[in-house]
Amino acid sequence: MHINNKIQKGINLIIVLYFLFIPILTFSQPKPKYDVTGAWSGYVKTTDKKITYEVVISDSSGTYVGYSKIIFNNKGKEYSAIKSLSIRIEEEKYILEEEQLLSDNFENDAPRKIKQINTLDLVIGTKKMQFSGEFKTKATMGLKSATGEVFLQKAIVPDTTLLFSELNKMGLTEKLSFVKEAKEQAAIAAATPQKPKDTVEIAAKTAVVINTPPPAKPPTPKPPIVRTTVNKPPTPVTKTSVAVAQKPTTVPAPVVPTPKIVRTPRPETFIAAGSASDLNKRSIETIQTVYFKNDSLNLILYDNGEVDGDTVSVVVNGKVIMGKKGLSTKAITETLYITPEMGDSLQMIMYAENLGAIAPNTGLLIVLDGKERYEIRFSGDLNKNAAIIFKRSR
Repeated sequence: MHINNKIQKGINLIIVLYFLFIPILTFSQPKPKYDVTGAWSGYVKTTDKKITYEVVISDSSGTYVGYSKIIFNNKGKEYSAIKSLSIRIEEEKYILEEEQLLSDNFENDAPRKIKQINTLDLVIGTKKMQFSGEFKTKATMGLKSATGEVFLQKAIVPDTTLLFSELNKMGLTEKLSFVKEAKEQAAIAAATPQKPKDTVEIAAKTAVVINTPPPAKPPTPKPPIVRTTVNKPPTPVTKTSVAVAQKPTTVPAPVVPTPKIVRTPRPETFIAAGSASDLNKRSIETIQTVYFKNDSLNLILYDNGEVDGDTVSVVVNGKVIMGKKGLSTKAITETLYITPEMGDSLQMIMYAENLGAIAPNTGLLIVLDGKERYEIRFSGDLNKNAAIIFKRSR
């Protein structure tokens, strides 16, 4: 009887463990092959417009969640909206569906009711990660359903995107999984003092290697070659010294005007070869109007997303102020000095010198007007340039 009781208890235990672990085996899913968490930037495209669109994706206990930001211009005014996203994977397609409206500057309620659903394919290249696919909006009262294309590219530095900056102001970035992971890795790296010991050992080993060969090198300075070089130069040295003594009177004279020539054209007369000549052959799309107050503006250029070899020139009122700049995660800075002859309205064109590895040519321009900061994302190709209008505020 005791044996039967023990067997029965063992069977009961196996049954309990079976039912405890079945839910874990049933509902746990393998992690995706690629990490799609992070910030993504790009655009949505309809038949007549290309609109800036950004997405942030986070991993919440094995489920993807996120946020989206759309930016567009209407009659010279910029509008934007930030919404939360629900994200799921169906048959290797990523479905990003907009849910709650978090912030906007719309003037009426109709745009607030629009909810966009993106069906995207993940495209993996050697140096790039992209989403491409299509979107559709849900039909609402007074608004028809719209469709179009979506293109997003993962940003190497998340905080260069406009959406990440907005989420940071709203206090939402601390909850993002990739932000937490970055902080944890930084903490682990800071708390690991083992590498200095390795470097000391390596330094000691290299010091031994460096100290061993010197015995073979001392014979080199002793040969009589030194004597021959000492005896031969005296006669030519006196001649060259006489020649040098005669030239100082003529050398300083041309040196004085050269700094003046370099300084005067710096802000506006530099023309990059191949840029200004082709400027009029492309169409121009005005993407934003900026109202400025100061007589100088600080311009900062970055690549928009992954560095893929994009090169741009910045043209103001037909003159190149930044010529053929290769965009990367490192800031490219320039000061635009606004003189009276330039007037109170300026046209800045972002001229695409190439398409990089990933078309179109895209970038981020940050404009600092005193304490005011403007972040402008632009794109262009070999047929169209993006333009920004600067107007002095009164």
